[in-house]
Amino acid sequence: MTAATIFDGGRANGRRRPFADLFAGSEHERSAAPTMDGTGGTRADASRSGTTGTQRAYPNAPSLSDYLHALDQTAARSERTQIRETLVEVTPREIQTVIEKAAKAKARYLAAVLDLAEVEALPEAKQIETLETARARHEAMQAGVAALTTALRAGQIKVADVIPDRWPGPETR
Repeated sequence: MTAATIFDGGRANGRRRPFADLFAGSEHERSAAPTMDGTGGTRADASRSGTTGTQRAYPNAPSLSDYLHALDQTAARSERTQIRETLVEVTPREIQTVIEKAAKAKARYLAAVLDLAEVEALPEAKQIETLETARARHEAMQAGVAALTTALRAGQIKVADVIPDRWPGPETR
């Protein structure tokens, strides 16, 4: 997908031109675009007049923050769509099972830490490897539960037999 198809709306109040206009045409077309006074120009003309090609060709071009805001909205919309298509509906039992496994991973990690206290000497390589594996498993499960919880709160995942707090509107589709 190109940027021109992603950013096709601009601002609702009409202050900015649609983002699709920003990415249309080649660099050559933009450099020969009409200036603010309606004449064609080159980059040399722009440097003599003190304006850049972008300023001449797109006087109403969005700022970087506008572009990044639109990019964030597009990423969120795409993520929401992909999650809904992948996780059509989950059951409360599936979610509970993941939470229980995360708790078990944490308990095993803490047990591995406490196992190191049983030995007087510094831990051996095998003990450190076991500890690192338990920590990685714990951290991965915790991150998974956090991501799942965030997606649930955002309404990205439909839970069977659970009524959403708000009905999906155009902004959540």
